[in-house]
Order: sequence, then structure tokens, then C-alpha cells
Amino acid sequence: MLLARSVLVSLLAFGGCASPSSAVPVEREAGRWGDRVLLEATAIPAAWLTRDRDGTAVEPDAEDAYGYGLRFGLGNRDQSIGVLAQGFHTDTNAFDAATLGLDTDVRTPLDKEGPKWFFLRAGATLGSAWLDPVADDASMQLAAQLRIGIDFQPVPEFLLHVGFGGLVFGHPGETEVYGTFVTVGGGLVF
Repeated sequence: MLLARSVLVSLLAFGGCASPSSAVPVEREAGRWGDRVLLEATAIPAAWLTRDRDGTAVEPDAEDAYGYGLRFGLGNRDQSIGVLAQGFHTDTNAFDAATLGLDTDVRTPLDKEGPKWFFLRAGATLGSAWLDPVADDASMQLAAQLRIGIDFQPVPEFLLHVGFGGLVFGHPGETEVYGTFVTVGGGLVF
């Protein structure tokens, strides 16, 4: 009985502290979810992609490649989630790759005291890749990538960004392609 009375008194005391009349509204600096809609276009001026030949090549050569990307995202000032589509083309026409995946990113201002024009951004994508090699059959693979970069956003409606990332295409237990890439792009913020 004493325990039940103690719990009841504690709940009433907690309820009184959390009543709407005593609550202080807190405005989150990051904004609300849905405050920012992104449409970004990215050029991939340099990529180094390596086919995994299961040990048949002593030192497999990385293929020089280039590509492009388009991203649509929804979020707030510090994070977003969306869809990323990319295309990669090797210089030697060894293979092409097209990817589509669920993409998420987070970012933080580099200068917390001054104008918030520069942001450090990290992103990750998980989806599928269509590999179209010249000598082999085309195949659908899983795709994963990680990215890091810098956003420059001097006005709320427009941003520029540069970045670096790594990717892997394959299926459980088998890697088909892995590599790194550099991105340069821009985006509109609605």
C-alpha cells in the first residue's frame, strides 16, 4: 500500500511539472522535417572502379571512369532522405554502371559562430546497380556507397558542393565492383 501511494504521488508530481502551463516552448534551430526539399545534380569528373575477378588477376587495374548523379531529398536544415540515381562510364568501355538507391545525409555548419555558409556533409546510399560489361552478361547487383563533402550555401535557395566517396557493387558473399569517386555539383532548395 505504501509503495502504491508513493508511485501515485510521484506520478502526480511529475505530471504537475510537465503540465502545458509550465512548459516552455523550445524552437529547434535545425527546423522541422519537410522544411527543405532538395533537387541536386552532380558531375563525377573522376572515378576509379575495379572489377573483382575473384583472385584471377594478381593486381587488378582500376578503370578510370566518369559519371553523373541526380538526387531528390526531403528533410530539414541538417539532414535529408531521398533517392539518388547515378551513372558511371569507364574510359576504356570495359563496363558501364547505373545505380538507384535510397539515400540519406547529415550535415553540420563548419563555423558555428559566423554566417552558416559552409557545411560538412556525410551521406550513405543503399540500392541496386545495373552493370553492363562489354565481355560478360549484364547483371543486377546490390549497391552501397559512403560520401563526405563540403556544401557552400550562401543563400537559402541554392547550394554548391564538392565531395569524395567510396562504393561497392555485388551481392552477399560476392563483390563485383569497388572503387572511389569525386563529385562536384549544385542544388536547388525549396
